[in-house]
Amino acid sequence: ADVSRSRIQKLLDEGMITVNNNKVKSNYKVAADDIINVHIPELVVPEIVPEDISLDIVYEDDDIIVINKPKGMVVHPAAGHYSGTLVNALMYHCRDNLSGINGVLRPGIVHRIDMNTTGVIIACKNDMAHNSIAAQLKEHADEKAAQYREEAAAKIEAAKNVKAAMTASRNERIAAMNSRMTELTKKRQDMMKHMNFYRRSILRGNPSASSMKFAAALKELREATEKRNK
Repeated sequence: ADVSRSRIQKLLDEGMITVNNNKVKSNYKVAADDIINVHIPELVVPEIVPEDISLDIVYEDDDIIVINKPKGMVVHPAAGHYSGTLVNALMYHCRDNLSGINGVLRPGIVHRIDMNTTGVIIACKNDMAHNSIAAQLKEHADEKAAQYREEAAAKIEAAKNVKAAMTASRNERIAAMNSRMTELTKKRQDMMKHMNFYRRSILRGNPSASSMKFAAALKELREATEKRNK
């Protein structure tokens, strides 16, 4: 049988695991000739007794009973909660008319909700009703799971579309900026060309025509720079 590590540790602490008839700790290193004895006590199932606990019954017939479970009530007996549960109350109210599919600790219980949650619970009075309700709950759960998967897929697709749109917008801005930078570079090159021509014209004694070209080139450069900075 499968035994958890915590269960093994407890068995060691209680002396239920011995090596060569001696108690050992969990850090013991096993040798080749060691004789290990493990005694696992039989599981003691506590007796669950009916209890006269008031129930908020929403609906009841010969097959099912629908209960509005209050906050603070445990649905079925478990470690530390063997009384005061919904099962204790159902056993008193329904007597022997509860399905036995889920065993002696959970008679009639098809599904559960947390102790601190208020909500409606369906309990079944026979195995036929139990199987029918369980199948319907599973179908509903499968439908909800499929719905969640579809919603998740739609959200992922929408996120991809947003990312693609942001990437396209960024690429457009980069392309526009590169275009303006190219234009500005050309304007600077033209200005430098006219400025050099202007210098040569001064040296030749005829600056008028070249100065006009230089001024025009400088104006274009300023306009291109202001356009880039907007």
